[in-house]
Amino acid sequence: MRHTHRVGLLTFAVVFIASLVWVFGPHAAHSPAQGSARAKPASASDSSPINTVFVVMMENTDWSLVKGSPSWPFFNSLLPTGAHAENYRSGIHPSLPNYVTLEAGRTFGETNGSYLPQDHPISSTAHLVTQLHAANVDWKYWAENLPGDGTTCNTTDPGAPYSLDHNAQVYFDDVRSDESYCIAHERPYGELASALDANTVSGYNLIVPNDYDQGEKLAPGSADKYRQADEWLSRQIPMLQASAAYAAGAPILVLWDESTGTDTSPSGLLVLGRYVKAGYNNSVAYSHGSTLRTMQEIFGVGPFLGSAATSTDLSDFFTVPLAGSSPPPPSADTTAPRFRRE
Repeated sequence: MRHTHRVGLLTFAVVFIASLVWVFGPHAAHSPAQGSARAKPASASDSSPINTVFVVMMENTDWSLVKGSPSWPFFNSLLPTGAHAENYRSGIHPSLPNYVTLEAGRTFGETNGSYLPQDHPISSTAHLVTQLHAANVDWKYWAENLPGDGTTCNTTDPGAPYSLDHNAQVYFDDVRSDESYCIAHERPYGELASALDANTVSGYNLIVPNDYDQGEKLAPGSADKYRQADEWLSRQIPMLQASAAYAAGAPILVLWDESTGTDTSPSGLLVLGRYVKAGYNNSVAYSHGSTLRTMQEIFGVGPFLGSAATSTDLSDFFTVPLAGSSPPPPSADTTAPRFRRE
């Protein structure tokens, strides 16, 4: 009787499990919610509540010209509410290698000018947005004055107020070679507001204002390029902070690509958010490799790229853990680009 009873229970369990598989499908437990652009990959740690990030890029300014400066009243008003770095240095000039390093942890030789991607293409697939795409984490490059207004995969540089060398992603062949993929992820900045309102923003959001709003060049009629950048921040940061994504814990990183001139003075980094230490700062040596490593940790992608492998992450600014100190190992295929139309 005992043997018969056990067989009966076993048969019932098998039938019950099989019915669940039939109803929900074999991948139901691992599929992100439909319409969710910010679902973490299965490889990411569940210990962090952060699954969306906004990175706002400023240009060519020493930290000493920002902190306490009358040209940056709005930005300085944010310091008591966020955490900032006193010793963040890119150590690279001009702009292009800085943006490439933020994307891949190395410059790939893009160090002597503002090349066009067709003249200096990068064949490597070892860079952040390709790792994110492979892990089903959506990404967007949101650019002001994007040539073509989102109808083409732009590889032209028409001059101010748009700078192509602030768009590292199109220098990589695996982004540029698939026009529809490129167009889907490189969008005009004007579209961000509606995405925020609909709570459909991507996981990784790289926000690149135009040359005037980044504080790189004087706008027509302006006498202070830094004040014009601060005024742009005063309009756009509150918009980000009013979003559901920010309320849910998405941090905002305001970051300068490099210091002024050819020196290697500290540039700026401010982190805002629900899970950020308010009014905190430190003098830890940070670099673009630190920011890149932090993005890889938050989204659980790897291996660490270039300088990210040896850089200190930004976890000291947060009150919650990042997704983990070690991203997953690379998959069997790390060379071929993987595209999925979104």
